[in-house]
Amino acid sequence: MKITRIYLKNLNSLRGEFTINLEQEPFSSSGIFAITGPTGAGKTTILDAITLALYGRAARYDSKPNPENMMSRGTGECHAEVEFEVPQGRYRASWQMKRARGKADGKLQPVQRFVYNSQGATLAQKSSEVDKIIEELTGLDVDSFFRSVLLAQGDFVKFLKATPDDRATLLESLTGTGIYSEISIRAHEETTKNENALKLKEKDLGNIKLFSDEERTALLHRINSFKAELEANTQKLAKLMTLIQQGNDLAKNLKRQAELMNELVAINHQLQDSESDFNRLNLHRKTAPFLPELSHLDHLQSDIINIKQIANIKKYISELTTTRSKKREEFELLDKWLESNQKDQTLELNLNAIVEQITSLIHLRNKTKEINGKIESLRKDLVGAEFQINLIKVKKEETLFTLMARNLSAELNEKKYREILREHTIEQIQQEIAQLIDRLTLHTHRDKLEHGKSCPLCGSLEHPFTESVSETESEFQLDTYRTQLKNAQENRLKKVEIEKSIATARHEVELAQNTLSSQEKTMQSIVKQIESSNAELHHAQAEILNLETTLLKLLKPYDISIPSYGIEKNALKNLEERKKTYQKNEKLFSDLKIELNNLDITDRDLEVYSKAELTLSEKLVQTPFQNIEGLRSSLLSTPEILRIQSIEEAIKTHSVRNHNLLAQVELDLANLATNNTPQGKELLDVQARHFEISKHTNQLRGDIAVAESNLRQDDHNCIQHAVLLKELDVDRKQLSIWQKLSSLIGSHDGKAFRKFAQGLSLDLLIKHANKHLSLLSNRYRLKRIVGELLDLEIQDLHQANATRPTASLSGGESFLTSLALALGLSDLAGKNVRIDSLFIDEGFGSLDPEALEIAVQALESLRAKNKTIGVISHIELLKERISTQIIIEKGSGGISTMSFSS
Repeated sequence: MKITRIYLKNLNSLRGEFTINLEQEPFSSSGIFAITGPTGAGKTTILDAITLALYGRAARYDSKPNPENMMSRGTGECHAEVEFEVPQGRYRASWQMKRARGKADGKLQPVQRFVYNSQGATLAQKSSEVDKIIEELTGLDVDSFFRSVLLAQGDFVKFLKATPDDRATLLESLTGTGIYSEISIRAHEETTKNENALKLKEKDLGNIKLFSDEERTALLHRINSFKAELEANTQKLAKLMTLIQQGNDLAKNLKRQAELMNELVAINHQLQDSESDFNRLNLHRKTAPFLPELSHLDHLQSDIINIKQIANIKKYISELTTTRSKKREEFELLDKWLESNQKDQTLELNLNAIVEQITSLIHLRNKTKEINGKIESLRKDLVGAEFQINLIKVKKEETLFTLMARNLSAELNEKKYREILREHTIEQIQQEIAQLIDRLTLHTHRDKLEHGKSCPLCGSLEHPFTESVSETESEFQLDTYRTQLKNAQENRLKKVEIEKSIATARHEVELAQNTLSSQEKTMQSIVKQIESSNAELHHAQAEILNLETTLLKLLKPYDISIPSYGIEKNALKNLEERKKTYQKNEKLFSDLKIELNNLDITDRDLEVYSKAELTLSEKLVQTPFQNIEGLRSSLLSTPEILRIQSIEEAIKTHSVRNHNLLAQVELDLANLATNNTPQGKELLDVQARHFEISKHTNQLRGDIAVAESNLRQDDHNCIQHAVLLKELDVDRKQLSIWQKLSSLIGSHDGKAFRKFAQGLSLDLLIKHANKHLSLLSNRYRLKRIVGELLDLEIQDLHQANATRPTASLSGGESFLTSLALALGLSDLAGKNVRIDSLFIDEGFGSLDPEALEIAVQALESLRAKNKTIGVISHIELLKERISTQIIIEKGSGGISTMSFSS
């Protein structure tokens, strides 16, 4: 993993935006750079920006996520971003935190994190997703990153000088082996917990009480004895209950017999009270044979009552003749009108059907108009959609043309890039420049060499290279390479810009295609709607045609054509008026006919009435009524008849029901008397015996329940006892495993396993550290003291592999050794991941100038492995020794600035 660019905004004292591009000068040509500045200026903030962007955690706060106090005071947002390179490609990780509305006093909003690929596409935007993809890309989790990229070199200086116990604590924090302490403590705690649980179960087993075989047999015998006695008592209670029920039935029937006899006496009294009403009803019933003649007589009387009241009969007859003549003329005129308009007679039958048909016709015509309007609107939408599709297609073609032009530009740029490099890489050109600079540096020394005199460096008397290459040629080559490098870098930047523009054009083409597809779907939907509306219109028009055919048949008898659109209701109104006119004249004709008929029969009614009255009077002479007035007085009104009939029916029904009930009660009494049914004192004695036996029976049931409950409890205890025995056997086996594990690695403070694991970790760390130490210094090797877990010593290869304590190392030697340990830990934490960016925070304060020179040379030697190393320090000597620097300077108000130097 290699970090190529760092961007930060408003982090701690570094207010504003700052970018550190490690692929550009002054960093690209230097393998090591220093981050310098006074204490508290904000040097470590650069490391915070790296870890915030990648893992959402500030380096200074270790494992605390999203520290709220990272934002510079007086700002509304902060941002950290890192571009890095891994075998899969280049990626960019971003961390942002804002306040509401971007105001400095706004409420802090949730942190936002993102990961982008080299084309700018978002790969993740949730914290959990970002953590996962960062770990997959880099092969490092947050703890591994802290140990492999941010080197704790200063901690390893302490590690070398520490006692074994202190070294154990440091080793745990450096290598993350704290888990072994937890395992050791867990083994000890689980053993203790299992031992206590086993003791509790053994105690529970002892508390379970079980019946002996003799106790269980005796309890079963008692239960059987109780049940036998309970059965006998149940039979006795059944017999006694039968006697009690019979006694209760006897008392109830005697009481019911007395009640029924009293009710019959009351019915007889009611019958006597209603005797006069019953006689009136019988007399009314005898009027039935004469009622038809009386009704006929009343009808005749109603017809002639007005004639009896007329004083001048002759004058009345004359007026009657004149009236009859006028009525006859009106009658004949109406008869002719009705005959000529006879077709309107059927309007009363057909008008509802006509109204229904015309109403449906109005609805269908309105529906057709609405569908036509909808189709017109859809056609306008269709034209608009086609216009939009054509616009989008033109825009898409323009964007495709732009994309082709940019692709061509990219090809030309790539060709130019290859021409500039001339089959070289930027790294090779940079190496050539470095070599030329070194060569020019040596020209001064070559100029001082003289033929025949020894070289102060190698002692040679011959100096063949003094004339091989002139300084002017080297400077010309250097200028050529620098120009070539500058052109290549500019061309590469242009390539990135072209790639971004191509990605943008492709995105625009994709958007245009999506919009085009959407518009085409919209147009298809509109076409389907038009087709659907046309089908609906055709269906409605077919229905109108069928309706008009039916309506024409209905209207034809009345000489009316189908009304046009908008005047249908007027046609209905005219038909309604024609129907009412015909009905009115028809009724007038009928009334005139009746009136003429009445005039014709008035003369005959007087003679008929007198004859009928005489006949009825003669018939009534030998009856209880004697005459017509007696007949009329014997008639009862309908309500009166119903009242008397109701009383008669109620008395009859009551009497029959009570006699039947009384017969049944007397039968039941006779049956109970033959069964020796107890009553009185004898019944009370039976009830007392039943109570005593019932009480004893309930006691027996309680005793049986208690005994059976004890028996079930014993069964449950037996099962529980067996289960606990099995559980104890399993628990003892489990405990033996934990006890064995605890005896091997367990302890209350975690020391037992921790020291063992730390010894293994220390061996691995020493192995990796010695690889780096052999490159930094060919004199020393680290090794663990035989027989000691965490004690170290130094092996001096220049002194016959003699060993001595690590405390005897000088300042420079200590630095090299601790640096080798830090690099070893980086390898150990990174496992199979290649780490090409390293940051060392402090650790140089105790070095003298000579040791510092050794340390810097050691760090510069790592450049051969293509590693970029950043050293954070405020030591002046280090600033002078490392020319490429990121300078952090304190300003007023706690705000710092950043600048670069080389």
